[in-house]
Amino acid sequence: MLRISFDELSGLGASGVTDEYRHLVGSYPKLLAAVLKENLTKTQKYYIILYYRDGMTMEEIAKLCGVNRSTVSRTLKRARERLKRAIHCELVKKAIKR
Repeated sequence: MLRISFDELSGLGASGVTDEYRHLVGSYPKLLAAVLKENLTKTQKYYIILYYRDGMTMEEIAKLCGVNRSTVSRTLKRARERLKRAIHCELVKKAIKR
């Protein structure tokens, strides 16, 4: 899977990139922070932070929290699904307002 950071995206200087797209990418970190705060359980937030921000493996998180690796995996998967749905809803709301 190709992963591109939002820092990389916001640095694109391609003439084909619209102002609307730049605005969307620029507002994404704030949107993501709000969605994380409002849509995830405490455990989901904790695992997301450990995994993505702190770079811990699922095995390390499981050991730290005293749970099975499969529990961490399922929790992260559900958190990503919640984030995806919530971000999609917020982006649709923004598009409707325009």
